[in-house]
Parts: sequence; structure tokens; C-alpha cells
Amino acid sequence: MYLEFAGLPASGKSTLSDALKNHLSKLPGNVYSRDEGIVNCLRRRDDGIIKNMMKRFPSRLWWPFMGAQFALPEFVNRSSCHLEFISFISKVLSESNMDPWLISSIWNTIIRSFCEVELVTKYIHGGELVIMDEAFFQRCFTLFGYIENRVSDDLIARYAALAPVATNHIFWIITRPENCIERLRLRYLNRPSPYELDSNELLNNFKIGNNVLKRLSIALENQGKNIYRIKGDGNTNEAITEICKISSRLQTQLK
Repeated sequence: MYLEFAGLPASGKSTLSDALKNHLSKLPGNVYSRDEGIVNCLRRRDDGIIKNMMKRFPSRLWWPFMGAQFALPEFVNRSSCHLEFISFISKVLSESNMDPWLISSIWNTIIRSFCEVELVTKYIHGGELVIMDEAFFQRCFTLFGYIENRVSDDLIARYAALAPVATNHIFWIITRPENCIERLRLRYLNRPSPYELDSNELLNNFKIGNNVLKRLSIALENQGKNIYRIKGDGNTNEAITEICKISSRLQTQLK
């Protein structure tokens, strides 16, 4: 089973997901971060004698030698069951005004999410939990957050109906776009930033993204998903306490 965290860049997803992992690690059962969960799943997958032997060593030693084809079976398995979703993504991107590099980046993250969700749902054992700081709830922001034209309710509803969201529990970290941009500025103060837009354009994109996630949360709640709205602007310790309280109520479902 996995939980997903979602929110704007620099909203606090990693900080709060790490705090939840530390909290749940004190309880019975195995709890993994996204990276830990993926490594464990890959180790459990049968890739033949030689690769299986390599995977006994630390992942930093064998991961670079596996090649891009290492995750191909997972993408094929998961995406083949969601061809209509793939077609929907293709149509949205082909009709957008986004730069080719951004379209390529969006495809890369969507393909990665297909692979990761397939690995986790297939190889995680009962009683184990993976805390994903991003998956298909977040990918809706990835897809629609940088589209210049207003994103219609029909597009959001279509995404919610087709996206392979394989968890019933999503923590949405709601942080003001202005605060996210300031955090990004400080984070990349002395190193290259992956966000190449100017502040005004980025602010507009983040406002669109927040609105997209708001509408998606309502659509998924109508499907029976649980969306936990966590304030990311205030005291971090208070947000951590709230998340841990929610997780305590979920313990019977996380076993």
C-alpha cells in the first residue's frame, strides 16, 4: 500500500512526508520512503540470476548498470491497462502551447509514475507501506499547472476519471504560491534552478496549479478517495502533529 503527498513545488511535501515516515517507523510494520520502496521492489522482482545477484549489493552500485529498460516492464504493464489515459495526456499536450522541453519533462515524470506505482502495487507485501512524495495526484499539477489557457472543469474531471490513482489516502499540502516561490528562491540561491520562468509567470502558474489540485481533490473525493488537506504556510511542527494524528486513525488500514 502507498500514501501520496502532493502540492506545489516547495510546499513542504518532502519535509512532511519524511516526518510521517519517522512517526510510522516507530510502529509495527515496515515503512519506506519512495526511493526505499522502489529499491526494495526492484530487489524482489525476478530479473534473472546475474541481475538478481547484483541487486544484493547496495543500490548505488547496481542501479547505473541496469539501463532504462530496467523499468520498461512496469511501464508496459501499467500503461497497457490505461491506454485511454495515455491518449488523453497526448491530446492535452499536443494542443498546448508549452515548449518542447517542458512537454518532454512532463512525459518523463508521468512515465516514472507509471513505473513506480506498478512496482509498489505489485511487490510491496501486506503490512508494508510506501510514502510517495509524488504520484498521479501530483501529476495533474505537472500536466495542467503550466498550460497558459484556463483549464476547464471537464479536463479535470476527465483526468480524475482516467488517472490510475492506486491509493485511497492522499495528503495535499496547501501552501500559498508566494511562499512557495520564496522558498524556491532561497533553495536555489547559489545553484542553478530548474524553474526557468520569471517570478510573475511562475506565480501565475502556481495559482493555476493550486486551483487544479483543488478541483481534482473534489473529483477524487467523489470517487471515495480520502484527501487530507494540510496547511503548509504555518508552523511546521503543527502540520507534522496533524499528519501524525491522521495516520493514527489510519493504523488499522495501514497494517
